[in-house]
Amino acid sequence: MEPASTVVDLSHAITSNMPVYPGDSPCCLTQESAVEKDGYSVHSISLSSHTGTHIDAPSHFIQDGAPIDRISLSRLRGNCIVVDVTHKTDREKITWEDLAPYVHMMKADTPLLIRTGWSKYWGTDRYHAHPYLTKDAAEGLVSKTDIPLIGVDTFSPDETPFGGVDTEGGFAFHHVFLGAGRPIVENLRSLEDVSTGDEVIIAPLRLEGSDGSPIRAFVFKR
Repeated sequence: MEPASTVVDLSHAITSNMPVYPGDSPCCLTQESAVEKDGYSVHSISLSSHTGTHIDAPSHFIQDGAPIDRISLSRLRGNCIVVDVTHKTDREKITWEDLAPYVHMMKADTPLLIRTGWSKYWGTDRYHAHPYLTKDAAEGLVSKTDIPLIGVDTFSPDETPFGGVDTEGGFAFHHVFLGAGRPIVENLRSLEDVSTGDEVIIAPLRLEGSDGSPIRAFVFKR
């Protein structure tokens, strides 16, 4: 028999008034009916397609890019690579030089997860000041590897504006990486419990024509 798997949940809980990217609509989870009063329970949910732990489809930034319902599910799972950059500090750049040592491991069936450790700041102002990936990192990943997707434990692979801070590169990473038809997963958590080789699964909603979707992301460890 195969050994039992341990499942690690990589998704933040969806709650009312949870953190959202600056300018996005707030999340609202409302109970419409209750068992005690109505005999059944129903909740309504209002949220952006980029709320919480979610995936960006190419159409998020690319005209005529693929929406989320046209991304093959086979691309959203695989034995992952984890690159640890927890030595990076507030708004520090993650460059191609940081990723290049792992290039020999980056295959078409190996999702790449970037661990900054920033998920511990979820719900605080400091979460906005995460390290971020540069345009040259995106260009290296696209030109030198076949990775199917990238995941980060931050608001964005690009720098996030907050408190009057202007972003230097805008959405350069998004444009390059999504422009190559490769999805981006954002706001992961618990990457400290994930190792290279663990099987990661990204499960978006099948939202027709949408530029993204909240997801349940998790890994199987053996």
